[in-house]
Amino acid sequence: MMRIARTCSTLAAAAGLLVAVSAHADLTANTGATSDYVWRGTTQTESGAAISGGIDYSHSSGFYVGTWTSNVSFPSSSTASGACTASLNCTATVTVPSSIKAQEVDLYGGFSKTFKGVGIDLGVIKYLYPQSAGLNWTEFSAGLSYGPFSAAGHFTNDVFGSRTNAQYYEVAVSYPLPLGKGLTVGAHIGRYHFDNPTAATFDSYTDFNASLTKSVGNLGDFAITVSDTTLNSSSVDGKPKLFVNWTKSFDL
Repeated sequence: MMRIARTCSTLAAAAGLLVAVSAHADLTANTGATSDYVWRGTTQTESGAAISGGIDYSHSSGFYVGTWTSNVSFPSSSTASGACTASLNCTATVTVPSSIKAQEVDLYGGFSKTFKGVGIDLGVIKYLYPQSAGLNWTEFSAGLSYGPFSAAGHFTNDVFGSRTNAQYYEVAVSYPLPLGKGLTVGAHIGRYHFDNPTAATFDSYTDFNASLTKSVGNLGDFAITVSDTTLNSSSVDGKPKLFVNWTKSFDL
């Protein structure tokens, strides 16, 4: 099975804890580009670039639905057989590293509302991989936010299509800097627990990151992020990552 993982997911775009609900329009769209699609500390593009886009609809009652998509690339392997030597009547099977490039399509919906300064977000998201339907899975989320702080929990009984339970808990803080207009610094820590790491093809781990975002009005938001995990340092996802991304949202 390919190792996969998906953006915190924001439920809509790959940067943040909770779905952003526009206060000005019922229907919004977003687009983005990143040097590395990193989700919960793990690369979804084998450290390569990604382009994404999505559409969100929100109602004044607090209910919302949306969709988001991005290119992804996962490591895989294939086997090849051939003659051992010209003089021996035998064959050898070798593992050939390869990559599977695909498209991720997310469908989500939920309820998001603020009560006396406390934001509440309850949602469900379906991760779809049209080229590899066996990887499709569903996750439920619950989140709270207050001022610059936010926290969320995500739960599934079919993580990465493996029919095993997993829970992801995260907390984050985002604070505007007084040093310059439109500058925001953020920090995040999350814990991913797999009830059956063998079936999920992932060990439980902790991830953390720090980011600096600059809002440039109609040009969108630019961010630089440093990310790391407690996974084995011999793996790609166990090494620190530095990536940059751009996102822009607009009313429809």
